[in-house]
Amino acid sequence: MSGRSNRKKAKDASASVDGETASPDFGFLAELVSFHFRMLSIELNRAYDHSFADTPLAGGPASCRH
Repeated sequence: MSGRSNRKKAKDASASVDGETASPDFGFLAELVSFHFRMLSIELNRAYDHSFADTPLAGGPASCRH
């Protein structure tokens, strides 16, 4: 199956269902492991920032060095 067919199927699958918006169509990026690792990294950084917002580690571990 061609990449174009896969993208069309992914786009169709991301359409709104019962008024709920599904994930955006990332095209060929959705097939790349490196893309998924980058998305995971972004989410982990957001979780870290949220979890440590009120602590001395808020700026990351390097901010605690003297």
